[in-house]
Order: sequence, then C-alpha cells, then structure tokens
Amino acid sequence: MTFAYFQRHLRVMPLAYLQQFPIVLLLRARQVGKTTILRHELRGFAPFDLEDAGTADGIVTDPVLFLRDHSGRVWFDEAHRVTVSSPSN
Repeated sequence: MTFAYFQRHLRVMPLAYLQQFPIVLLLRARQVGKTTILRHELRGFAPFDLEDAGTADGIVTDPVLFLRDHSGRVWFDEAHRVTVSSPSN
C-alpha cells in the first residue's frame, strides 16, 4: 500500500535551521510524521534508525569512530533510545 506525502508547514523548518546550525533536534508528539518529513525532505542525508540494535550499539560502543566513518550529512531517528556518555579526560 502506498500513501501520499502531504506537505506540512513543519517541513521547511529542518532545512532552514540546518542553514544556520550543524545540529537540529526535531521533537514532536508520537505518530505525527517526524520520520516521514525527515525521510522526504532530507534525501541527501544518510538516515540511521536507532531502534536498530546494531546501529545503536555501533554508536554507543565508539561514537567517535561512528562519526568519523559517517562524516557526511546524517540524521538519526529514535535518538532518545541511545545514551552516549562523553569520554573521560
């Protein structure tokens, strides 16, 4: 089954903010289309779904290596599921 993508006023915000900031956090209620907006509007970005245990483990195990290996533009779905602590100095 294919669903139509309905353009929302929210869709321009991630792109507009990414012109000014290197990191943008999109928070909304559950089931309102956050992932759909990002998947549709950020086509040049690599998506990472942190509900996937392998992806989440790779980030938690070595976040520096993960970011080095993925130096292009990325977006994370379900980022609240992963906690990464900063390295001790």
